[in-house]
Amino acid sequence: MDETTNADTPATQRPLVTADELAGPDGPAWFSELFAASQTRDWPDRARVITVDASRVGTGQVGDSVRFTLGWDSPEAGPTSVVGKFPSHDPQTRATARMVQTYERECGFYSDLHRRVALRTPDIFHVHIDPSTGDFTLIMEDLSEAVQGDQLAGCGLSAALAIADAAAGLHGPTWPMTDTCGDVAWLTAPDPTATAERAGLYRALADGFIERYRTRLDAAVAHAVRWLGERIEAVHAALVSLDAVEVCVVHNDFRLDNMLFGDGDSAPPLTTVDWQTVAGGYGPVDLAYATGSGMVPDVRERHETEVFERYLAQLQHHGVDGLDTEAMRSQMWDGYRLGSTTGLAMAVVASMIVGRTARGDEMFCVMAERHAAQMDALGVAELLS
Repeated sequence: MDETTNADTPATQRPLVTADELAGPDGPAWFSELFAASQTRDWPDRARVITVDASRVGTGQVGDSVRFTLGWDSPEAGPTSVVGKFPSHDPQTRATARMVQTYERECGFYSDLHRRVALRTPDIFHVHIDPSTGDFTLIMEDLSEAVQGDQLAGCGLSAALAIADAAAGLHGPTWPMTDTCGDVAWLTAPDPTATAERAGLYRALADGFIERYRTRLDAAVAHAVRWLGERIEAVHAALVSLDAVEVCVVHNDFRLDNMLFGDGDSAPPLTTVDWQTVAGGYGPVDLAYATGSGMVPDVRERHETEVFERYLAQLQHHGVDGLDTEAMRSQMWDGYRLGSTTGLAMAVVASMIVGRTARGDEMFCVMAERHAAQMDALGVAELLS
């Protein structure tokens, strides 16, 4: 990633700026220069931004998102608003993000990967990060006409089918990752050492999670949390053994809060955002995480296999071969079943390392409940026995 320029340089000349700077007196000139230099749009040569208004958007717990409403000196000269992403103001969250390279991953996705995949992501106007500090500026399309998915409310079948299509659009074009994205140096692949580290972190946090939410979660969820702590490495080993499940690019936090839904007219049907956890991984795991955390439980129980079959069909549409045999499809299904554990692991770890909010606490509890139920319905314990 590029290094930033000196912080004493005027904001209008810097690629790395803060939300406060863009909302201040230098904001109009900075945005004017940005769009004048854009190679992705045919902006009028002399059009200028003359006003910038800023407001916080989203429920992100890892970074701060701000909508900038832009006033131009001539009608329809450019976008009326854009969304900017910046490092979190919460010190604990920011330190954690630096440790796991959260911000580097999102900026890297938009710099190196988003044109290689076949799912809808926001158009990007500007991305810049200072690798020495993790500070970044990301300016993207504002999809204000779309509606953010609601992790707590959950979703029905039609949204789940759209999610399956999007998952295949991410996984298929990058399957296998060694052939399609071998030139992206920062893109990590699963390995036993990293799995052991994640397992150690999970086990270190599991008892605290159970204690923190003991009045909110029932005994079955606490049992599932403890059970998984003893078997995370076994889950990884079982996934590695599945020849049908190639390593591809995965979102790794593929859930409703990171999806924007539209009517297909004023906004795209589904746009996936928040690429802060992108890495190499196993496609069916990404899908199981999305369905387990997002689908209303009774809908998931009735339609889970339908959503999975849609995913397989779309993978084949995107060029993944070999999924037309019963043996390979069975292995993909086993990969999906194993993937149901990932959401429970995410709920435990993420809840204990990011800044707490009332909504965040409830979201992590709901995720834990839904994934524990999904694991039980899919017979994960029997699969690992």
